[in-house]
Amino acid sequence: MKKMKALVIAPYRGLVELTSSLIDQLDDFDITIVQGDISEPLPVRQYEEEGYDVVISRGGTAKLIRDHCSLPVVEIKISGFDILRLITLLKEYKTPIEMIGFPNIIEAVVAVSRLLDVYIPYTIIHEQDEVNEALEKARKKGALVIVGGSNTVRLAKEQGLQGILITSGKESVLEAFENARNMCQAIGRYKSDWLMLSTLAQGTECGMASIQVDGGLRYANAVFQEILGVRSDQDAGLVLRQRFPQLMDLLRKSSVKGEPTSSFELYDSTFRHKLMAVPGLAELEPSLYNLYLRPVTDSENDIQVQRLEPFIGTFPHLIRARADFQIALTSAVGILSKHEPVTVYGEQGTGKRILAGSLWQQLRPEEEELLEVVVTRGTEEAFLHLKHLLEETQQGGMVYLRGVERFSPKYQRRVAELVIKSAAFLIFSFDKSPDQLREEGLLEPELFALMTGAIIEMKPLRSNLQELDELIRIFISENNEKYGKQIVGIRPKAQAALYEFPWKGNLIELRDTVKELVKSAEGEYIEEEMLSSLEKQKSEHSAAGGTRTLNLDQPLQSIQKDIIQLVLQEENMNQSRAAKRLGINRSTLWRILKDST
Repeated sequence: MKKMKALVIAPYRGLVELTSSLIDQLDDFDITIVQGDISEPLPVRQYEEEGYDVVISRGGTAKLIRDHCSLPVVEIKISGFDILRLITLLKEYKTPIEMIGFPNIIEAVVAVSRLLDVYIPYTIIHEQDEVNEALEKARKKGALVIVGGSNTVRLAKEQGLQGILITSGKESVLEAFENARNMCQAIGRYKSDWLMLSTLAQGTECGMASIQVDGGLRYANAVFQEILGVRSDQDAGLVLRQRFPQLMDLLRKSSVKGEPTSSFELYDSTFRHKLMAVPGLAELEPSLYNLYLRPVTDSENDIQVQRLEPFIGTFPHLIRARADFQIALTSAVGILSKHEPVTVYGEQGTGKRILAGSLWQQLRPEEEELLEVVVTRGTEEAFLHLKHLLEETQQGGMVYLRGVERFSPKYQRRVAELVIKSAAFLIFSFDKSPDQLREEGLLEPELFALMTGAIIEMKPLRSNLQELDELIRIFISENNEKYGKQIVGIRPKAQAALYEFPWKGNLIELRDTVKELVKSAEGEYIEEEMLSSLEKQKSEHSAAGGTRTLNLDQPLQSIQKDIIQLVLQEENMNQSRAAKRLGINRSTLWRILKDST
């Protein structure tokens, strides 16, 4: 008997994880899981051609697919269990909350919350285009946390608010598959195996594109767009030309009578990416170049450059609302507005990059970037690349610079000259105070003098333990969404134990600790024994001198995954830097982790 072929379109990652965990219980289905929602185009016509018997989705995404697709669509409902779990989580919140959603969801939550004597402010909407207006009203009422569906949460985060997604639990997903099972009894045949070919294409490791000599981008694969950082609302060709402004001239010069004649290579202005252009086959399509794009490896560059915006989004907005953080932010904005550099220092994980991101959000003109530049070795090549970057950064661009103390005195003096002339907003970052570095002979007087205008210390987490409870709850809600869990709280003894942690890794350690606790939790609460197990692992790690022993008595694939996980942890889960250290690209790293699960 043929299996029913189901396509699950999950609006958030946690629903992907939850559905994946239930596949073994649904052995009469052939299940494909895709993450996507109404904020991005959904190729519904394509789904009709791929042989699916049924589409399963949630909320507004399910409605959109149903309106534009002939396939049967089953909606994953919000069950009573989901509502109870949500209310249990929210009732402990002290931060101002507003719930925004459609009547069928809001009214059910309100009815149950009244029975439990819990009041949750809410706004009912009837169309998706009402969300922004509702968010603005919520903000004026003082709300800092928005509860709603995936699109509402996404828009809330874009507006600087914390979002909590109303998630669906195991019971709701199994009920949806039961409804799909009944529907599929009337479906009698499968269509093409286009999905298999699409999956193979998406698994390509190299960023590839085709461009005409006049600049028209004919094709760009997902990896190509990912490397460039193309958003769903952007034109990939425009982003390509902005990142490689010399490209059009080289295309014209390398063409004779409109046909490609020679290959060439070039770097983008930040030296983060290398582009190779190779003439296409003229008999297939005249005037066409094939483009191959990859990140620059550490062996090619002694500085690492990356966009910092993705990291900023991994921390809740509540961290930025702290009084000391706001004081530092106000001071730094005033200094940067005069085009003088700001210096920030503190232990790893104290929020230095979060401060840089907040400054960028306040000061940046449209389309300008926030770049993190890390000097890994103070070589002449590293200086020349930094010189090029600071000279090319446009007015309003921001550079978050780490490792400048690794330059020799000669190059530090030349860096000081560059800083004075640069149009960029510049933030120096150190683990130690500039005064201490100066005393240790690691900062030259000329460079040190530029840092005396605004020096900001980021305090460690152990100095702000009064905020620990709220931060833990926010990280719980974020990881519920990410891993398909419904954790509603933490037991008192476990919570008390967290207050005793030294938190040497500060916010990053707290985030990663709560993530591991949520991932390992099997019930609705984080239990004391889970924390004890995690603390034991940390102690063993510390006793081993901060190193991790690899288990060599396992398959090569598992050893490979363990090595990648270790490097990811050392790089604060930054996949780009981990991939560079390992000598592979991000797509290969992602595929290895995915295939090993």
